[in-house]
Amino acid sequence: YSLKHYRENGGREKSWVRKLRSLYGITEKKYAAMLLAQDGVCALCGKTPNGSRLRVEHDHDTKKVRGLVHGFCNVAIGWAERHPGAVERLRAYVRQ
Repeated sequence: YSLKHYRENGGREKSWVRKLRSLYGITEKKYAAMLLAQDGVCALCGKTPNGSRLRVEHDHDTKKVRGLVHGFCNVAIGWAERHPGAVERLRAYVRQ
């Protein structure tokens, strides 16, 4: 029943639209406007999504949406927020 119900009610697309609203408080139209404002690229690295959707990047404390980013960029932002001192050490390490 659940698979049939899932398919008959829009499947992944409808689920994604509900997730936008429930998790981030934005509509599909707002997502599209954000993507257009970013020229269709990741807000962090500036590269195109390559066939997958950009993730909604947000502040976990305030829930404020900041932009749309690749999955990897989203993980990098989260890591940098949790380890601010490590970012400078990482830069120094890479420059060696």
